[in-house]
Amino acid sequence: MACCGLLVACGRQKVPYATAGDADLRIEVTPLRAEKDGSIRSFRVRLTPDGKIAAGLTHAAGESLNYRMDSCFYSGTGRNKERATLVQAVAAGTNHSYEYLLVFDGRETVGDSTTLTYQDKYINHKTYTLKIAATR
Repeated sequence: MACCGLLVACGRQKVPYATAGDADLRIEVTPLRAEKDGSIRSFRVRLTPDGKIAAGLTHAAGESLNYRMDSCFYSGTGRNKERATLVQAVAAGTNHSYEYLLVFDGRETVGDSTTLTYQDKYINHKTYTLKIAATR
């Protein structure tokens, strides 16, 4: 039985993901399968604030983290910033963790990676930049 489990686990392809954060907030980004022509890129993002910070968030901040995140994510740098076309909150069922589906139109990749920036407006007002490996 153990050998079968090991063989199955070895056969799975690891999904590349990126993390960033500090003592206040942890961000995990997983790229989802891209369109073959690269015209649409999508990501799953999880924001996890520190427990004390999460417990101290106001009701308004919690609502904003669920419904007003469309201007917090962008891809690219400098003048080439591209805002997400879709930011959809995902009900993950976990306390003090927020998940989103991001979709970008167009192609902003440099080599085999994409730069994704999260500009926080409701937790600590910091900016986090992640370099994410492209999916095939």
